[in-house]
Amino acid sequence: MPSSPIDTENLAPAVAEALGPGWASHADKGWPFSYLISHRDGRTLRLRPSRWPFSYLISHRDGRTLRLRPSGYHTCTGQLLAFGVHPDRPDDVHLNPYTSGIEFGYATVSPTKTAAQIAAHLTRRRGLIATLTAAHHEWNARVAQARTDEAQRTAAAEQLAAVPGMARPYRRVDKEEPVWYLDWEGPCRIPGGSRRYFTTPMARVAVDADVQDGVTVCVELTGLTADHAARVLRVLTA
Repeated sequence: MPSSPIDTENLAPAVAEALGPGWASHADKGWPFSYLISHRDGRTLRLRPSRWPFSYLISHRDGRTLRLRPSGYHTCTGQLLAFGVHPDRPDDVHLNPYTSGIEFGYATVSPTKTAAQIAAHLTRRRGLIATLTAAHHEWNARVAQARTDEAQRTAAAEQLAAVPGMARPYRRVDKEEPVWYLDWEGPCRIPGGSRRYFTTPMARVAVDADVQDGVTVCVELTGLTADHAARVLRVLTA
């Protein structure tokens, strides 16, 4: 493994110490010369050289050789990069930090600065730590709200699932969305008739929830008679 001209191995723990209590550093697996500086509250930033001055040669015994290197980094200057790390996606709600629109922060620092100077640069009023802290709070708030919405959404879906003939709630695997779907189908209105779109009452239900509107339920009814439709509308207008 080639070496980096910037000693991030020793610089990262020194910066973590200069940032103050709660901060610690450790190697960033999969990123050569890169280190993670994390706070015990979950905030994490990545520190690495902006240019990785190495490449790998992959050779065959017949003499054929190819060079493998990260794309684009040969155009960067030899600065030290520090940027906020996106949190992991939660398993229980549909949220993606990479598409959330939340800015987790980015900074470029001269590698000739001391650890204390780097820490001071990162903690200035509108610096990386301030941006990362705001992002951390915003992300946690969104996760908490998403979990509240999910609990309400699921409770409503379970309530509807208790309707006789209603199928169990499900989610569409082709869409990354939190909506619960339920299906209901009644008997064909024609004695002895087979299932048909216009003669078999069916309902498609979609259950969602958000902080602005609370729980919302959309019901698509098909195969109704005029009398059926009139009854449903009378209930809605009662």
